[in-house]
Amino acid sequence: MSKFALNTALPRYLRTEKERIEKIARDFGLDFFPVIFEMLTYDQMNEIAAYGGFPSRYPHWRFGMEYEQLSKSYEYGLSKIYEMVINNNPSYAYLLEGNSLTDQKLVMAHVYAHVDFFKNNFCFRSTDLDYRGPLVDPVRKSESYDPDRKWIDKMANHGARVSRHIERHGINKVEAFVDHCLSLENLIDPWAPFTGRPAPREEEEPTEEPMDTYKLRAKEYMDSFINPEEILAAQKKKRQDQKKPDRRVPERPERDVLKFLLDHAPLDRWERDVLEIIREEAYYFVPQRQTKIMNEGWASYWHSRMMTEKVLDASEIIDYAENNAGVMATAPGRFNPYKVGVELYRYIEDRWNKGRFGREWEECTDLDAKRTWDMRLGLGREKIFQVRALYNDVTFIDEFLTPEFIIDQKMYTFGFSGRNDRFEIESREFKEVKEKLLFQLTNFGDPYIRVVDANYGNRGELLLEHVHGGFDLRADYARETLMALVRCWKRPVGVATKMDNKPVLLRYDGKEHAMTPYKLCAPADRSAGSRSCSRSPAAPARRRRGSRRRRPRDRPRSTRPRLPRRRRGARLPRARRERRRSARASRSTRRPRARPPRRARRRASRAGPARRRTGSSRRATPPTREVISPPRRRPIARPRCSTGETPRRSWGPSARRSPGRGCPPITTERQATGRCSPRFRS
Repeated sequence: MSKFALNTALPRYLRTEKERIEKIARDFGLDFFPVIFEMLTYDQMNEIAAYGGFPSRYPHWRFGMEYEQLSKSYEYGLSKIYEMVINNNPSYAYLLEGNSLTDQKLVMAHVYAHVDFFKNNFCFRSTDLDYRGPLVDPVRKSESYDPDRKWIDKMANHGARVSRHIERHGINKVEAFVDHCLSLENLIDPWAPFTGRPAPREEEEPTEEPMDTYKLRAKEYMDSFINPEEILAAQKKKRQDQKKPDRRVPERPERDVLKFLLDHAPLDRWERDVLEIIREEAYYFVPQRQTKIMNEGWASYWHSRMMTEKVLDASEIIDYAENNAGVMATAPGRFNPYKVGVELYRYIEDRWNKGRFGREWEECTDLDAKRTWDMRLGLGREKIFQVRALYNDVTFIDEFLTPEFIIDQKMYTFGFSGRNDRFEIESREFKEVKEKLLFQLTNFGDPYIRVVDANYGNRGELLLEHVHGGFDLRADYARETLMALVRCWKRPVGVATKMDNKPVLLRYDGKEHAMTPYKLCAPADRSAGSRSCSRSPAAPARRRRGSRRRRPRDRPRSTRPRLPRRRRGARLPRARRERRRSARASRSTRRPRARPPRRARRRASRAGPARRRTGSSRRATPPTREVISPPRRRPIARPRCSTGETPRRSWGPSARRSPGRGCPPITTERQATGRCSPRFRS
């Protein structure tokens, strides 16, 4: 660019118009930086536009690609760049050689309004190079506000630094790394300059435990030997280390991914320098993306006021109207920020001039009264200057877009109809139009990506999280972004997201891409620094009732000696046999206690405790009266049947206490036949 930009000064007739338009702009109340206009040919204009408005940038192939696209578009008559202005102090604006005088006047008026917006809107305060730290109050500024915004020099310095790295490491190596960094340049926090310092994490104060807690019980003269001070201090330190919370890096989800990589990624010195350059330039262009509608609407509003009231004469009105109509035209299915911005500013000015705001206006239900409402307050000019300073695109649309404006501008939502194979109008409802417009403007249409864990799975992997807003990530974009992150992190990287409404983990380890199920944490767990949700791709299955609990692999086996178990059927030791034999003999000589008849005992054991189930027809069995029989004589010898056979034992509990209880009573049949009856009777 330097070899072409040798004679870019304005001719004398344009300098005269510049001074006149500048005075008119200041009379309207605009406050702007000094503006320097330069005249360029269409080749120089395309080169400046390819560099993003700057005469010098770092060397990269994408600038040449954009230059070819712009030059061919201009040659084929598809597009034409009328003006270009840089957010700088002083500001630089470029005029295209060959434009008519009316076009040059239009561009000058448009540029002065742009520079006024650059200086006074709060979003552009983040580009002040002389302001360090967070902008907790960006609206407040001194009367002699003259910030340092020499971004043209800073961009040139960036180009010189990258050129030195190219000379040292080679063009291919540096350009390949710049390609990866450019694919990550939107992973920043747009509101980081205004958020202030993060709140310190609340930590519990450690309670001092007395040293006696770790001592063993000992006498006074042995205390120094059993409880040495070194051992007690080591135990105390170990206990305190165990009480410390397990922190993750980062402690809170970090949205500025580039800053996190600069602080924690294992980058070389030149790689860190290149990534820092990409991040600084990305933050420079953020305010322009945040205020596209407001900025263009503000410039269009003031160039139309100045041109039609002060600048143009009668012979130039037709040419101006034709050029201005081309800028304000809205093609079907397209969103024109110039048109929407200027109409919304005019609508705000008209509302505040007529007093159509406040509680009285909101509570009015008479449509005829609202249609003729005019309180003649004249606050419109003051209100639009206030809006210019305090709003961005999202708050601008959210605050001042009304159903009346939607109807007046004939706004609607549209989508592709697969049934009819064409784009069709979906809705004209105010709520749906506003929601779709705000969704497109929020975060500039980019997904919300933030860093969650830098040591995922205790393997040094980087875990990112996609805050799902109803739209899935594009698979091809996600793969390329993961490859760029792996190049910077030099370890596997994963991003937790949703695909087809199912939580998944997209992971790239440097060789292949993988997609596995993943369980998303609750926001409270993530903010508290919990590691339980980010350690495993999926939650473990709950153990079934009655199943055996397995020992974790990382837990060592118990070294406690186990007692040998006696094998079933093995012979007991002699001493234990003698003790059991003596116990049985003493029980047999003991006098039996009085017991109820067998039928009463069986009925009582069968009844059990009284229960009552809800909705059941089963009733609780009433308690049975216990019948006590007279004591029986102690048997001298083991009873036998009359036939001499050994009686069979019953399976009741009485069989263990009395060996002769199982013999059935002697019946008439038994006496006659001389055999035991084959049937037990109660």
